[in-house]
Amino acid sequence: MDDFVTFFVAGQETTANTVSFLMRECQSKEIKEKLTQEIDNVIGEKMFIEFEDLMSLEYTTMAMKEALRLYPPVALTFRYPRIVILHSQLE
Repeated sequence: MDDFVTFFVAGQETTANTVSFLMRECQSKEIKEKLTQEIDNVIGEKMFIEFEDLMSLEYTTMAMKEALRLYPPVALTFRYPRIVILHSQLE
């Protein structure tokens, strides 16, 4: 149960951070207008949103990915190569 709570809380926090940073990007009038227009065109007045509707939100997906690129939920990752290949060895 402890692991579940840890993953659940961590998932909520990263999702909330991503949405917050997306809202920060919406301070740009151009981005906000494009997002609003796309959502109005795809979702409109629907009471229930289908999975296909979400897949049609191309600009929204791009904006979300850009927010994740600019403000990643995990700031640092450490990667170490298993082997080191020198540039001179590639030729």
